[in-house]
Amino acid sequence: MYSGALLSGLKRPGAIEALPEVSYVRPQVVLESAHIAAYAKVCGYDEAHGVPVTYPQMLTFPLVMAFFCSDDCPWPALGTVHLANSIEQRQALHPGDALRVEVRTGALIAHERGQIFTLDTTITRAGEVVWEASQMALRLGVNNPAGPAFASELKADRPLSHQAAATAVSRATSTRFISRRCRRNCSAFAARSRMACGPRRGRWPR
Repeated sequence: MYSGALLSGLKRPGAIEALPEVSYVRPQVVLESAHIAAYAKVCGYDEAHGVPVTYPQMLTFPLVMAFFCSDDCPWPALGTVHLANSIEQRQALHPGDALRVEVRTGALIAHERGQIFTLDTTITRAGEVVWEASQMALRLGVNNPAGPAFASELKADRPLSHQAAATAVSRATSTRFISRRCRRNCSAFAARSRMACGPRRGRWPR
């Protein structure tokens, strides 16, 4: 994974109008209580939160890194900045759940500092969507970026994050999660996790 990220620094893309329409999949990921507890401790969640609403983002890291290390991503991994996440949790998650995780390439958005690109995630359980997210990454220094102009959706009267109760979720819970402290802590946790890039393009081994 790390060597792939370093080698991606050799990429020298020209003008990019759109990302290729590709998806990366982990067919089955079982939620582990010990891993969830370690994440919750690092990010400041307590036991009453159950599986933190932001935790499934951890399950996408190997797929995101596989994308960065592939020819599908036109830009190097190093120098790309995580900008924002938009998360919708449709149902409560529990340790032991077997999930299918899919990450797809999304839209391009123009930013004054470079090119924003989006990666969309869908997580299903027994064929039913339980969690969805769209993450924005900013590639700094791109001239003449493609797509519509970026507009921040942050509002002063709206919290940056919300954690659903530990009981079953009866309606969709939307979350805007842009917490610097948790991003920093969770990135450090990810670096220590056991997940690494899969050997096959576009797939995560069973």
